Amino acid sequence: MEHDIYKAPQAELVSNLPDTPEFYVVSERKFLILAIATVGTYLIYWFYRHWKNQKLKHSDSIWPVARAIFNIFFTHALFKRIQGKLTEVGKTFTWSPRVMATVFVIASIISNISDRIYAQEGAPVIFSLIGFATLIPMVWSSYKAQQAANIACDDVAGKQNSKITAANMAWIIFGVIIWMLLLFDLYTEMVGLPASL
Repeated sequence: MEHDIYKAPQAELVSNLPDTPEFYVVSERKFLILAIATVGTYLIYWFYRHWKNQKLKHSDSIWPVARAIFNIFFTHALFKRIQGKLTEVGKTFTWSPRVMATVFVIASIISNISDRIYAQEGAPVIFSLIGFATLIPMVWSSYKAQQAANIACDDVAGKQNSKITAANMAWIIFGVIIWMLLLFDLYTEMVGLPASL
């Protein structure tokens, strides 16, 4: 057997990446529990996981953490990618990615503004109520995007990520504590009690 000593060595190229789904898959039930229980904080992680999957799947030079933290600047892009994948695989889902992304962005901006105003001393309690109310369109629009993502990844029910884990429970407990503190603060404001009680 002849060997060419000048020939570059050849190796079998095997990808070390797992079979990463195009988008983050999670069951509708688990998504709603985590999004509501954590007062929407879960949505930051939710954005991160979607962009992380995109980076792994396409070797994109994106920063998932930055896109999660500054999600209002990347919501339209993510929802458009989800719709693009649906179209690519020939699946349909009744939603408007542009409208849902716009709803999410506007609700996020209103939430941030109302929270900043309410944080000022003597601010009317209505701004706290507005902050609570914006959670509804934020969760609803991202929920629609998650339904579309599950369909695009051929896991409509999100079975591969449907169980509530110990880490999920820890976040739920943390979220319930936050809910209790926020509601107590709101109650003291509405009935005129000092917050130090």
